Amino acid sequence: MSLARLAAALPSGCRLVGIIGLIAVVAVVPFAGGTVARSAALLTTIAVGNGPFGISVSGDGKEVYVANSWSQNVSIVDATRNRVRATVGVGQNPQYLLARPDASLVYVSNRDSDTVSIVDAGARAVVATIGAGINPHGLAYNPNTQRLYVNNWGSNDVSVVDVSRNQVVKTLGVGRAPYGAGLNPLTNKLYVANYADNTVTVVDTTTDTVLRTVGVGLTPHDVAVSAGLNCIYVVNTDSNNVSVIDGRTDTVVGTVAVGSRPKFVGLDPRNNRVYVSNFSGDDGTAFDGATLAFVETFPTGSNPRDLAVDTANAQLYVANSGANTVTVLDIGSPPTPTATPTTAATVTATPTPTGSAAPIMYDFEDGTTQGWKAGGAAMTMVRNSAAFAYSGTRSLEAALSNARSNQSGWGYVSAPTTLLPGETIVARVLVPSSAAGGLGAKVFVQDNTWRWFDAGPFTSLQPGIWTELRYTVPTTAATPLKTFGVQFAAQQSGVNWTGVAYVDAVGFGSAQLASPTATPTATTTPTPTTSPTPTATATPSGTPTTTATPTPTGTATTAPTTTPALTATPTSTPTEPATPTATPTETSTPVARSTATDTPSPTSTPSSVPTDTATPTAAPTNPAAPTSTPTSTATPTPTFTETAVSTGTPIEATTPTAVPTETTTPTATPTGTPTPTDTPSETAVPTDTPTESPVPTSIPTTTPTDTAVPTFTPTPTSVPTDTPTATTAPTLTATATSTVTPTPTVVQVVRVRGIELSVQAKGAARDRSYEGQATVSVVDGSAQAVRDAAVNASWALNGNPLSTVQGTTNPQGQVRLSSGTFKGTSGQTLAITITGIVRNGYSFDPTDPNNRASTVIP
Repeated sequence: MSLARLAAALPSGCRLVGIIGLIAVVAVVPFAGGTVARSAALLTTIAVGNGPFGISVSGDGKEVYVANSWSQNVSIVDATRNRVRATVGVGQNPQYLLARPDASLVYVSNRDSDTVSIVDAGARAVVATIGAGINPHGLAYNPNTQRLYVNNWGSNDVSVVDVSRNQVVKTLGVGRAPYGAGLNPLTNKLYVANYADNTVTVVDTTTDTVLRTVGVGLTPHDVAVSAGLNCIYVVNTDSNNVSVIDGRTDTVVGTVAVGSRPKFVGLDPRNNRVYVSNFSGDDGTAFDGATLAFVETFPTGSNPRDLAVDTANAQLYVANSGANTVTVLDIGSPPTPTATPTTAATVTATPTPTGSAAPIMYDFEDGTTQGWKAGGAAMTMVRNSAAFAYSGTRSLEAALSNARSNQSGWGYVSAPTTLLPGETIVARVLVPSSAAGGLGAKVFVQDNTWRWFDAGPFTSLQPGIWTELRYTVPTTAATPLKTFGVQFAAQQSGVNWTGVAYVDAVGFGSAQLASPTATPTATTTPTPTTSPTPTATATPSGTPTTTATPTPTGTATTAPTTTPALTATPTSTPTEPATPTATPTETSTPVARSTATDTPSPTSTPSSVPTDTATPTAAPTNPAAPTSTPTSTATPTPTFTETAVSTGTPIEATTPTAVPTETTTPTATPTGTPTPTDTPSETAVPTDTPTESPVPTSIPTTTPTDTAVPTFTPTPTSVPTDTPTATTAPTLTATATSTVTPTPTVVQVVRVRGIELSVQAKGAARDRSYEGQATVSVVDGSAQAVRDAAVNASWALNGNPLSTVQGTTNPQGQVRLSSGTFKGTSGQTLAITITGIVRNGYSFDPTDPNNRASTVIP
């Protein structure tokens, strides 16, 4: 079955190009490179409050709102000047933030206050506070039902709020620790990420009932929804990937690998580009939401969290909790046109159309969108539809939400290479008779330098009547053209238009075909109405290109009465392009992404120590006492080879706390008792004395490792002690000594990358008990995750110690530490301090400012 037929069979499902939702899991490894349409370029960085967490953009793109979790306030940022305009105090530890698109209201979830603050952005003040469940986090809003959904992390439920009354009208039980949420207003489905269950709960918001539960990756954190594709993207923090759910079947149909500890996800609905913030990677990953193909890695600040896409200004905002900043990036999408281009037409006079100016290229009869996409703040989706048709049986349905005179939406497609300056684009557009009036439309073009050209004023659409739109591409447009399409906006100021419009029978051809009232210029090449295949000697059936201006004998669509002489052989066959059945290939130049940074060069000496094969002649000279005493598994004698095995690697730069006892018994007892003739001097003194029955007659010539066994053949006449000295060797009853100095072990400092600390209520509301949890990230000097490391931490409540815990890091370098259940009072401070990280060859940096965190008990 073809891809187009598969897509037609799933009209409302997740349209993943190449997989369509019938493949169970598709793993896409992003770091192998990819085609970059246009990079996310860093514009600026804005300083905000402490611990920025949630972020959202106003519907008109003029303001950005940031929830500062540690400052207990919201920063209101002027998006045109990229600076903080005002600060509004909210509840304790604000987390998620949602700007309502149809009002000037901003909703803020206050985790430690168990409330939601409603901020009037215009008044710069909190106008209402709504009580929620325990530890509210993610927010979602359905404009169709006027209801707000609040994920309560501590009580494992979702509060349903009627925003007209600002009251909780229902509570829905979901999975454990619900974090982020996303909502599709076209299907009225809510998707809740259950952090502790590794699942997503699907809710029908028309009835506010739970439909089903979908299994995803480890610790799902945030959700983004593409209404047009009906795809749901779920960020899995401990899996370092994104699960893709088909909204039609609510099943996982794809998995995309991203960076280290991804936290939040955002979506640009105009091109279905998905942006993910990588908390421990201090960067972000972008991929195509339709093909799941890697696009690029983009810059952020330290510990990035929530991100928001401003479609009006084509910018991406990222809240950096570790840097107390917001990163602003240009995501390379076309700006909304604000003026009519002044480019001259390609003919000397304006033609008077008498019919279609071009053959139809996009008729949507194959059941797909033929590569068309949704763009603009007011366009929520495009899809193939059989509800209306200009010709045939199908058309392109474009869904609009709150289209205004200054907030438009557009359907667009990548421009074929056959679309050139001078061509006239024709499209037919319909608003159903049941829809409200007041919607306008026009054709636009984007050239190779990102310039936007359009047909000028919007043409008013009369409900129930197909309207023909025309536009001739200016000669000044740089080729190859990038996109073209149809733009929609409300005709009157202050009017919001919501509904669907239909586009059909889109094509383009030469402006000559529009029956011009004047002779075309000599530089314009007429295009025949038929599709001849001219050769150097054949006579074309249409109007050919000549060296002089042809004089038509009839209309511009009539073949000439005589055969003009050809002065050049056509370089290509001007046949009519076939209707595309798949998304046009991106015309930008692919940019290969280097993978050199994926495998950093080591910055320290390898942990293994080469085996020394030299014959020892003197006792080893150690700069400090080792942390363990090498043990012997064989009894050395003067006549055969001794084999010694170490049970641990001495770390030369640290003072031992104890000397391990001998763990093996020699197979024979050496004769004589060694008696040192002088007192060895040491710079470090072990806390106890090793216990040993026999004393080996020799010692290893190098620092032994756990895997290498030093082999040598000494000729000792006496036995040295097992405790090496710092400067001299003890005098023994034998005369043979070793002169080889062991290679010192390189100690690499590791550090805490970040701590996420939270308190979860365990007891009843009147007599609450709590459990403190912290997720710690550990990296080495090259910012690589450190696995299998024992992390030691201590907990305290209002400065009084609670307990000491230890955990082992996973392959991603994270460990979750819990202090257990304890009693506390609202307002008390719970704190955790990382006291050490134990791993062979690594040392903890106690000066790391990230090794402690605290939070206030709600």
